[in-house]
Amino acid sequence: MLAAMARNIVVSEAGPIDAVVKARHNRPDLGDAARRLAALDIGALGQARSGEERHLFVKLNSWHALALPLFRRAFPMVPWIFLYRDRLEILVSQLKRRGMHMVPGLIGHDVFGFATSPSTPTPETYCAEVLERIGEAVLRNYTPGRTLLVNYNELPAALWTGVLQYFGISCSADDIAAMAQAARYDAKCPDQRFADDTAAKRNAATDQIRSTAQQLAGLYARLETLRLSPSRPPSPV
Repeated sequence: MLAAMARNIVVSEAGPIDAVVKARHNRPDLGDAARRLAALDIGALGQARSGEERHLFVKLNSWHALALPLFRRAFPMVPWIFLYRDRLEILVSQLKRRGMHMVPGLIGHDVFGFATSPSTPTPETYCAEVLERIGEAVLRNYTPGRTLLVNYNELPAALWTGVLQYFGISCSADDIAAMAQAARYDAKCPDQRFADDTAAKRNAATDQIRSTAQQLAGLYARLETLRLSPSRPPSPV
């Protein structure tokens, strides 16, 4: 949707950024070099293509929340948003097709602060523990006026009724129409029309998933409380 506006460059889950986050984890001695690498990577990926661009948006992987201090040091004046969804719906989605961060060992258990490698956790338990670590990292780094929380159920309208204004970016009726048109298609399967799967995910949840999701109710409530609390938006950037 953001890329539907010609003034925007959008970098989404780029491999070079992922590599910096992994390097920082595997080589703590990199220190400030990791911050400089992150800034250089994003600067290179965000170069103007046509000369019309005015804004750069960078979408990180969800587990990069654990590296938020790195990105905040690299770009201390840049506001950021965290998009989240109901934990039951996330669990159903991840247990159907897990991302690399939801598979034990693919990234490393210590990335998430697990003292030792979890001993044969159930898929539901492991996914819930990862979600908890991600959410807690966001809450630790939340800064009023510099962090905007967005619930998935607010999309797509939240983009033009809140997110762009948060970044100090105005949008015209044509911009809104272009973003709304982009929202009609599935981001993961661009040749298919988007269909709201909330009800389907809830119907597909097993008793085990429902029980596990309930353990994350407190974390979700804390995110919702912050999202719904009035706060002063940052200055336009």
